[in-house]
Amino acid sequence: MWSKIKHELKAVGIITLYFLTCFWVIVLLRSLFLEQYHIDVYGYAAAAIGALMIAKVVLILNATNFGKRFSKSYPYLHILYSSVVYTFWTFILVVIEHTVSAYRSAEGFQVAFLNRLHELDWHIIAAKTLCVGITFIIFFTLVEINKLLGNDGLKRFFLTKKQVNS
Repeated sequence: MWSKIKHELKAVGIITLYFLTCFWVIVLLRSLFLEQYHIDVYGYAAAAIGALMIAKVVLILNATNFGKRFSKSYPYLHILYSSVVYTFWTFILVVIEHTVSAYRSAEGFQVAFLNRLHELDWHIIAAKTLCVGITFIIFFTLVEINKLLGNDGLKRFFLTKKQVNS
């Protein structure tokens, strides 16, 4: 039982670390772009929460048929399919999360949902969705490369010191 828990925590940690790094780079780029307009951007905590949320989405969808479709097909099909599906479900989860937060101050779920749809800035949502989609493409590409390299192939590739032949 402890080994399964340890394995799951390791999987969540690695996935979260990947998305955390990606999201912090996106926040850093956004702050660098907006610096010329003297606009301060603070989003590192939100990026950390987002990384945890995305890691949860990945683990949940990996356990369903959504995550397994095209897994035995050509790698590019699995990468594209998974990236699109996971990006879509992440988008849905974000809209639901915003609706639930609006629900606390509204008269009902339908009112909260309709108010939130009216208030959302769809340009920002599209930009965030695009960024998440790109991170998913890179993530699933790394997953497929790891499969081709074998068990812990990426770990060995990046963390094994090269032997110098003299």
